Amino acid sequence: MTDDADGTHEGDRTNRTDETRRGGPERDADRGPPASETPASIHVVTEYPGETLDEKLERVFETLPGEGQGRQSGHRIVIPAPDPDDPAAIAEGPDWRVESPIVVDDLLGKVVFELGWTRLRATAPIEHFLVVGPDDKTAHVTLEGGMFYANGNVERSFVDIRGVGHMHVDRTYLESLEGRNSVPAGIRLRDYHGTSEVTITDTEVTGCRDGFLAEHGVDDVPYGAAFDLDIYNWRGGGGEHSIRIDGGVGITLHSIQVGGHPIQSVSDSIVKLENAVTPVRNVSISNVRERHNAMAYDSGVAAVDVTDGEGDRHDGLYVRNVDCHHAARSTDLEYVAAFDQENLRPPPRVGDSADGSTRRFDGDGGVQRHETTGTHAFYAGGSAEPTAVVDERDVHLSQAGGGIVLTTPDGDRRFRLRVDDDGTPITEELER
Repeated sequence: MTDDADGTHEGDRTNRTDETRRGGPERDADRGPPASETPASIHVVTEYPGETLDEKLERVFETLPGEGQGRQSGHRIVIPAPDPDDPAAIAEGPDWRVESPIVVDDLLGKVVFELGWTRLRATAPIEHFLVVGPDDKTAHVTLEGGMFYANGNVERSFVDIRGVGHMHVDRTYLESLEGRNSVPAGIRLRDYHGTSEVTITDTEVTGCRDGFLAEHGVDDVPYGAAFDLDIYNWRGGGGEHSIRIDGGVGITLHSIQVGGHPIQSVSDSIVKLENAVTPVRNVSISNVRERHNAMAYDSGVAAVDVTDGEGDRHDGLYVRNVDCHHAARSTDLEYVAAFDQENLRPPPRVGDSADGSTRRFDGDGGVQRHETTGTHAFYAGGSAEPTAVVDERDVHLSQAGGGIVLTTPDGDRRFRLRVDDDGTPITEELER
C-alpha cells in the first residue's frame, strides 16, 4: 500500500463509504470545510457555503456534534473579513451581508464568536442581528468584536439575549446609520426566568433609543427578574437612554459615558432604573460622565416609579462620581428604599424638602434621613418636617422640644441644642 502525494493511503480512499466521507477531506459542499483542515472545535466561516453570513453560520451550527439539546460545547467560530468575491459579501465594503437573525440556542455551551474588526451590515429588514437562547437556557456564549451597521432596517435590537447562563459581549460596536432613535435597542436583555449572568465590556452603541435595555420577557415573574448584570467601559447614545434597566439583582455599571456630539448624547437620562414588574436591587453605579458638546437632558442617573405607587421600591443603590455638565441634575432618585451617593455634579434631585440632599436613610425615631456636604437635615420620629437643619452657616430648629445632642469631635464634651417655648435657641452642656 503506497502513500499518495497528499499523505493519504490509497486503501483509505478506496474503502471509504459515503457516510464516513461526510465532513472528511472530500467534504460535502453543502455542509462545511474538510475536517483535516479545520479542527473540530474551530470553525472559520469563510470555509462554509452561503449567500449571506447568516446562511454560512447556519451551516456551521449544522456541523456541530450532537443533535438538538445534545449539541456538544466548546466551539470557536471565527468570522474574518469576507473576500469581496464571496457571494455573502457586500463588494464595496467588504462587509458581510445579514438578512435573517443569527440564532444561538439548543444549549450551545461555551461558544465564542470571534469577529475582531469585521463589519456586518443588515441588507434586509430584520428584527435582530443575533438572538441568544430564545427558548431553552443556553450557556456560556461570548461575542468578541464585530462592527454591526443598520440602515433603518433593524426593527428591534442588534443583539437580543433571552434566557442565557453566562454571556460575555466584548469590544463590540453597534451603529445605526439613520440617526437618533432609529433602532429601539442596541442590546436587549429579556428575562425569561433563565437568564443568569451577563457581562458587557468595552462596547459602544450609537443611534438606538436605548443603548442597553433590560426588561421582562413575561409579566408573571414570581420571584422577580433574576439576572446579574455587569457593564464596564460603556459608550452609548443617540437616543433617550444609554442604559435602561427594569428589575435585576446584583447590577454593576462602571465607566458609563455619552456625548462627544449631540447625535451621540441622550434626551432623557444616561442610566434609568425602572420597576414595571420588579424593582432593581443591589446596584452599584460609578463614573458616569458626558463628553463635550452633549445636548441638554434630564439626569445622569434616575431611579423612577413607573407603577403609580403600586410596585415595590428600588432597594440598595450606591452612586458615585457622576459629572454631567449638560444634565438638569446629576441624579433623580425617587421611590428608593435606601441609597448612598457621593461626588455629584450638578446638584441632585430628591423628591422632598431637603434641597440638594445626596443621601437618604429610612428608619424609626431620630434616624438621620438626609445629608449633603453643605447641609445636614435631621428628622425625629415620624416628623414630616426636619427637626434640625445644620448648614455651613447656621443651625435651624423647626419647633420646641427635646432638641438634639451634639458631641465635639474628640468626644469629650456633649451639648444639647433646643428651642424654648418662645422659639429661642438654647445650648446646654451635658454632664458625662
